[in-house]
Amino acid sequence: MEEPALFGVYDGNRIICDRLIEMFSLDVAEPSATQLPDRLAAAVQALTGLLPDARQEQAFKVGEHFDFRTSAAFWQERFIPALQRILQRPDAMFLGDPWAVVADLFDPVPDQWGLRGDLFLWLEMRHSLSHTALPATTEALAGIVQGAYAAITGTKLVARQDTWVPHLAHGGMSSGMMSGEFWCRRAIPMLQQRLAWLRESWRFPA
Repeated sequence: MEEPALFGVYDGNRIICDRLIEMFSLDVAEPSATQLPDRLAAAVQALTGLLPDARQEQAFKVGEHFDFRTSAAFWQERFIPALQRILQRPDAMFLGDPWAVVADLFDPVPDQWGLRGDLFLWLEMRHSLSHTALPATTEALAGIVQGAYAAITGTKLVARQDTWVPHLAHGGMSSGMMSGEFWCRRAIPMLQQRLAWLRESWRFPA
Protein backbone atom coordinates (compact mmCIF):
# COMPACT_ATOMS: atom_id res chain seq x y z
CA MET A 1 0.00 0.00 0.00
CA GLU A 2 1.11 3.58 -0.65
CA GLU A 3 0.50 4.79 2.91
CA PRO A 4 3.76 4.08 4.77
CA ALA A 5 2.62 6.22 7.72
CA LEU A 6 0.35 3.33 8.66
CA PHE A 7 3.34 1.40 9.99
CA GLY A 8 6.09 1.99 12.52
CA VAL A 9 9.63 0.60 12.45
CA TYR A 10 8.89 -1.98 15.14
CA ASP A 11 5.41 -2.89 14.03
CA GLY A 12 3.68 -6.26 14.07
CA ASN A 13 0.98 -4.85 11.79
CA ARG A 14 3.50 -4.43 8.98
CA ILE A 15 4.59 -8.06 9.35
CA ILE A 16 0.97 -9.20 9.03
CA CYS A 17 0.62 -6.92 6.00
CA ASP A 18 3.57 -8.70 4.36
CA ARG A 19 1.83 -12.04 5.00
CA LEU A 20 -1.37 -10.68 3.41
CA ILE A 21 0.56 -9.65 0.31
CA GLU A 22 1.94 -13.18 0.08
CA MET A 23 -1.54 -14.69 0.44
CA PHE A 24 -3.13 -12.51 -2.24
CA SER A 25 -0.20 -12.93 -4.62
CA LEU A 26 -1.34 -16.54 -5.05
CA ASP A 27 -4.66 -15.45 -6.58
CA VAL A 28 -5.09 -16.64 -10.15
CA ALA A 29 -7.84 -14.08 -10.82
CA GLU A 30 -7.68 -10.46 -9.74
CA PRO A 31 -10.22 -9.76 -6.95
CA SER A 32 -12.69 -6.95 -7.55
CA ALA A 33 -12.53 -3.70 -5.61
CA THR A 34 -15.85 -4.53 -3.93
CA GLN A 35 -14.76 -8.02 -2.86
CA LEU A 36 -11.30 -7.17 -1.60
CA PRO A 37 -12.13 -5.46 1.76
CA ASP A 38 -14.28 -8.42 2.89
CA ARG A 39 -11.67 -10.90 1.71
CA LEU A 40 -8.97 -8.91 3.47
CA ALA A 41 -10.90 -8.93 6.75
CA ALA A 42 -11.31 -12.70 6.48
CA ALA A 43 -7.60 -13.13 5.70
CA VAL A 44 -6.60 -11.05 8.74
CA GLN A 45 -8.81 -13.23 10.93
CA ALA A 46 -7.25 -16.38 9.43
CA LEU A 47 -3.70 -15.11 10.03
CA THR A 48 -4.17 -13.63 13.48
CA GLY A 49 -7.33 -15.09 15.03
CA LEU A 50 -8.59 -11.55 15.62
CA LEU A 51 -12.36 -11.20 15.20
CA PRO A 52 -13.71 -8.31 13.10
CA ASP A 53 -15.17 -5.39 15.07
CA ALA A 54 -13.58 -6.67 18.31
CA ARG A 55 -11.14 -4.77 20.54
CA GLN A 56 -8.52 -7.50 20.59
CA GLU A 57 -4.75 -7.67 20.35
CA GLN A 58 -2.61 -10.62 19.38
CA ALA A 59 1.06 -11.19 20.27
CA PHE A 60 3.37 -13.30 18.10
CA LYS A 61 7.08 -13.96 17.66
CA VAL A 62 9.40 -13.44 14.71
CA GLY A 63 12.46 -15.34 15.82
CA GLU A 64 13.45 -16.15 19.38
CA HIS A 65 13.10 -13.34 21.95
CA PHE A 66 11.42 -10.93 19.49
CA ASP A 67 7.79 -10.19 20.36
CA PHE A 68 5.41 -8.28 18.07
CA ARG A 69 1.74 -7.29 18.37
CA THR A 70 -1.19 -6.62 16.06
CA SER A 71 -4.71 -5.42 16.82
CA ALA A 72 -8.19 -5.79 15.35
CA ALA A 73 -8.73 -2.03 15.65
CA PHE A 74 -5.79 -1.28 13.33
CA TRP A 75 -7.17 -3.45 10.54
CA GLN A 76 -10.80 -2.39 10.86
CA GLU A 77 -10.33 1.31 11.58
CA ARG A 78 -7.15 2.21 9.69
CA PHE A 79 -5.93 -0.33 7.15
CA ILE A 80 -9.18 -1.36 5.43
CA PRO A 81 -10.47 2.25 5.17
CA ALA A 82 -7.10 3.27 3.68
CA LEU A 83 -7.34 0.41 1.19
CA GLN A 84 -10.87 1.47 0.22
CA ARG A 85 -9.68 5.04 -0.40
CA ILE A 86 -7.00 3.77 -2.76
CA LEU A 87 -9.43 1.49 -4.61
CA GLN A 88 -11.82 4.40 -5.17
CA ARG A 89 -9.20 6.41 -7.03
CA PRO A 90 -9.70 6.40 -10.82
CA ASP A 91 -6.09 5.29 -11.37
CA ALA A 92 -6.21 2.46 -8.82
CA MET A 93 -4.83 -0.85 -10.03
CA PHE A 94 -3.41 -4.04 -8.55
CA LEU A 95 0.19 -5.05 -8.94
CA GLY A 96 0.80 -7.12 -12.02
CA ASP A 97 3.84 -9.08 -13.16
CA PRO A 98 6.23 -10.13 -11.92
CA TRP A 99 4.33 -12.28 -9.45
CA ALA A 100 7.49 -13.43 -7.62
CA VAL A 101 9.75 -10.85 -5.96
CA VAL A 102 12.95 -10.84 -3.91
CA ALA A 103 10.97 -10.37 -0.67
CA ASP A 104 9.48 -13.85 -1.20
CA LEU A 105 12.91 -15.32 -0.46
CA PHE A 106 12.93 -13.81 3.03
CA ASP A 107 10.45 -16.32 4.46
CA PRO A 108 10.95 -18.19 6.67
CA VAL A 109 13.28 -16.14 8.86
CA PRO A 110 16.62 -17.69 9.91
CA ASP A 111 16.63 -19.66 13.16
CA GLN A 112 19.76 -17.83 14.35
CA TRP A 113 21.04 -14.27 14.02
CA GLY A 114 24.45 -12.68 14.25
CA LEU A 115 23.63 -9.58 16.34
CA ARG A 116 20.36 -8.25 17.69
CA GLY A 117 19.85 -5.71 14.92
CA ASP A 118 20.00 -8.33 12.16
CA LEU A 119 16.35 -9.37 12.60
CA PHE A 120 15.14 -5.78 12.19
CA LEU A 121 17.36 -5.26 9.15
CA TRP A 122 15.99 -8.52 7.70
CA LEU A 123 12.41 -7.29 8.17
CA GLU A 124 13.14 -3.86 6.72
CA MET A 125 15.03 -5.33 3.79
CA ARG A 126 12.18 -7.73 3.05
CA HIS A 127 9.76 -4.81 3.03
CA SER A 128 11.97 -2.65 0.82
CA LEU A 129 12.42 -5.47 -1.73
CA SER A 130 8.72 -6.33 -1.96
CA HIS A 131 8.50 -4.86 -5.50
CA THR A 132 11.93 -6.01 -6.75
CA ALA A 133 11.71 -8.74 -9.40
CA LEU A 134 13.65 -11.93 -8.83
CA PRO A 135 16.99 -11.74 -10.66
CA ALA A 136 18.14 -14.36 -13.14
CA THR A 137 21.26 -15.38 -11.18
CA THR A 138 22.37 -15.86 -7.59
CA GLU A 139 25.24 -13.43 -8.22
CA ALA A 140 22.76 -10.72 -9.16
CA LEU A 141 20.74 -11.49 -6.02
CA ALA A 142 23.84 -10.99 -3.87
CA GLY A 143 24.29 -7.58 -5.50
CA ILE A 144 20.68 -6.63 -4.75
CA VAL A 145 21.00 -7.58 -1.08
CA GLN A 146 24.34 -5.81 -0.74
CA GLY A 147 22.81 -2.70 -2.28
CA ALA A 148 19.82 -2.84 0.07
CA TYR A 149 22.18 -3.29 3.04
CA ALA A 150 24.14 -0.19 2.03
CA ALA A 151 20.98 1.84 1.40
CA ILE A 152 19.44 1.00 4.79
CA THR A 153 22.56 1.09 6.96
CA GLY A 154 24.59 3.73 5.11
CA THR A 155 27.57 1.36 5.16
CA LYS A 156 29.02 -1.03 2.60
CA LEU A 157 28.60 -4.68 3.58
CA VAL A 158 31.95 -6.12 4.72
CA ALA A 159 32.23 -9.59 6.27
CA ARG A 160 34.46 -8.60 9.19
CA GLN A 161 32.73 -5.31 9.96
CA ASP A 162 29.71 -4.77 12.22
CA THR A 163 27.48 -1.74 11.73
CA TRP A 164 25.27 0.21 14.12
CA VAL A 165 22.00 1.66 12.77
CA PRO A 166 20.12 3.92 15.24
CA HIS A 167 16.62 3.43 13.82
CA LEU A 168 16.98 -0.36 14.09
CA ALA A 169 17.88 -0.22 17.79
CA HIS A 170 14.96 -1.53 19.86
CA GLY A 171 16.61 -2.49 23.16
CA GLY A 172 18.74 -5.35 24.45
CA MET A 173 22.40 -6.24 24.10
CA SER A 174 23.90 -5.40 20.68
CA SER A 175 20.73 -3.41 19.93
CA GLY A 176 20.93 -1.82 16.49
CA MET A 177 24.10 -3.72 15.58
CA MET A 178 24.32 -5.60 12.26
CA SER A 179 26.79 -8.44 11.82
CA GLY A 180 28.66 -8.30 8.50
CA GLU A 181 29.74 -11.88 9.09
CA PHE A 182 26.10 -13.01 9.41
CA TRP A 183 25.03 -11.31 6.17
CA CYS A 184 28.03 -12.42 4.12
CA ARG A 185 28.42 -15.98 5.44
CA ARG A 186 24.85 -16.95 6.29
CA ALA A 187 22.05 -14.63 5.12
CA ILE A 188 23.10 -14.01 1.50
CA PRO A 189 24.07 -17.67 0.83
CA MET A 190 20.71 -18.74 2.33
CA LEU A 191 18.81 -16.37 0.04
CA GLN A 192 20.85 -17.50 -2.95
CA GLN A 193 20.08 -21.13 -2.18
CA ARG A 194 16.36 -20.36 -1.95
CA LEU A 195 16.50 -18.59 -5.32
CA ALA A 196 18.26 -21.59 -6.88
CA TRP A 197 15.66 -23.98 -5.43
CA LEU A 198 12.81 -21.79 -6.67
CA ARG A 199 14.17 -21.52 -10.19
CA GLU A 200 14.84 -25.28 -10.25
CA SER A 201 11.22 -25.94 -9.25
CA TRP A 202 10.05 -23.73 -12.14
CA ARG A 203 12.10 -25.85 -14.56
CA PHE A 204 10.54 -29.09 -13.36
CA PRO A 205 6.94 -28.46 -12.32
CA ALA A 206 5.15 -31.22 -10.40
